[in-house]
Amino acid sequence: MFNEFNFTSESLALILGAVTSLIFSYAPGLNAWFAAKTDEVKRLIMLGLMVVITASIYGLACGNIISVNEFVCGQKSLLQFISILISAVIANQGTYKISPQIRSVAAIKLESAIVQDKQLIKDAAESK
Repeated sequence: MFNEFNFTSESLALILGAVTSLIFSYAPGLNAWFAAKTDEVKRLIMLGLMVVITASIYGLACGNIISVNEFVCGQKSLLQFISILISAVIANQGTYKISPQIRSVAAIKLESAIVQDKQLIKDAAESK
């Protein structure tokens, strides 16, 4: 089935980045856990996952486990690794921004933001 498609490393990164975003948005339990995290933690989690996805694509292609068009494995392929990573991040964040939120996730995000704001106010009051 997939032999019909000619994937590039960037196209694989785009697909996997978008799918990762959708999983974290809609998988029951995972979406609630993720929504409760601060924005900084969410960004770090997604960036870490995109690095893992990029390294996986890179490693599988270098090991000839998957066939990827226009892929060169070698010492000078750092720029290609960065390009794959950027593709994954763009797809991940773009998908996150345009996909509709489930009500329960929106409620958790709102509650989390309120708790964070209260903590900021408390910290500011204590520092005076």
